[in-house]
Amino acid sequence: MDDDVRVLINTLCTRAAMLMEDCSVIALGITSVDAVQVQSRLEELEQSTQAMTNLIAAAKALASMQPH
Repeated sequence: MDDDVRVLINTLCTRAAMLMEDCSVIALGITSVDAVQVQSRLEELEQSTQAMTNLIAAAKALASMQPH
């Protein structure tokens, strides 16, 4: 695998991991927010989950294009 591609894959995965960390704080903190904020927190989790899915898909696409 080309070094530049590997760096890009690592960067995409690192960003996904950072979003996971952020999501864990939001998910765990949902127990302490009022009912009005629950919906917005859930939407935030949903958006972050989609972003993680996109980052992982991009990393997989890059990895699949490279000779093994």
